[in-house]
Amino acid sequence: MSARGVWIIGAGKRVLETAYPAFLRAPRECSVLGVFARNARELTIVGQSVRVEDSAQMSASRLRDVDLVYVAVGKAALPVVLGALSRFDLSRVDLLIDTPVLLPKQFRHVARFAAFRNAWVAEDCIELPWYDTVARAREAGLLGALREARFERSAYRYHAFAMVKAVFGADRIERATRSRVGVDEIRTLELGADRRAVVVEPRDYAVGSFALRGERASVTDGDAVDGALRIVTSRSRDGRADGFRIGDVATQLDDDERALLTMSAAARVTGNMEDWKRVGFLRLLRRIHAGSGAYPIEQGLDDSFLDFRLDKFGSARAGDWHDWRSKLGRSLWSVLSRASRG
Repeated sequence: MSARGVWIIGAGKRVLETAYPAFLRAPRECSVLGVFARNARELTIVGQSVRVEDSAQMSASRLRDVDLVYVAVGKAALPVVLGALSRFDLSRVDLLIDTPVLLPKQFRHVARFAAFRNAWVAEDCIELPWYDTVARAREAGLLGALREARFERSAYRYHAFAMVKAVFGADRIERATRSRVGVDEIRTLELGADRRAVVVEPRDYAVGSFALRGERASVTDGDAVDGALRIVTSRSRDGRADGFRIGDVATQLDDDERALLTMSAAARVTGNMEDWKRVGFLRLLRRIHAGSGAYPIEQGLDDSFLDFRLDKFGSARAGDWHDWRSKLGRSLWSVLSRASRG
């Protein structure tokens, strides 16, 4: 299968630090045919000179060779970008859009996604490389079925919801509540079948950790107590991170993934989160190329709206009146979005 032609729309921090380096490490999967933003300029990314064109240079003739459009712009600019793309025939073009997809006040623009062949979310938190090691440990019988996860200053808002679903293999959060203890914000998530997760913010990867409790044992990248197993970052002979280990269970990164690492290996897996997210983005591109797609647009919207609902109401349940997937919720958000002109 040949590499997909790609347009990148946006030239901010996300593109410079995460997305573009990952695209460069996926030459078999992707070929970047254009980078567009509001203003033309030259950038240097990973030592390469990158020409950023004015978005007015996007044209139907140039789109003919494009299979995938990746959009990473500010929230306020997103409706403008979606409107500009709507001038073209997008029926054979896939969309990869950055989080948080849409704000509730922008809900009326959700119909724009139907113009694309497929629409996915660039949620790299569903492909963090240490998930493989946890999965292998479960297959080896070390952990048993996962029952509880705790992310202590190691996850952030809607990204945390995606992480929780990825770890548990779930596609929806059934119920969520938010509370405060001093400066901490605590989000408790219930996924059904006696599974739950606790996310403690504010996020601080430098001191953050996570712990997963299985029916047989727990695993953590923090201090192992009560017989918990510890997941650690393994290092190659040159001292660079090259994978993860839980006891005798180990997984390794490949050469392209290792090339995306820019940080010194931290004492805890969480300490290198920015590196793992870059690897996760590369894995999303590989999934798309293999035909599996990235994070479904519906789940990305769920995460964004759940985050908003928790902030506003302190609790939320799947299917309630402010759930965008419910009939009443869709009507409500459509009306509010049009009224706010988001």
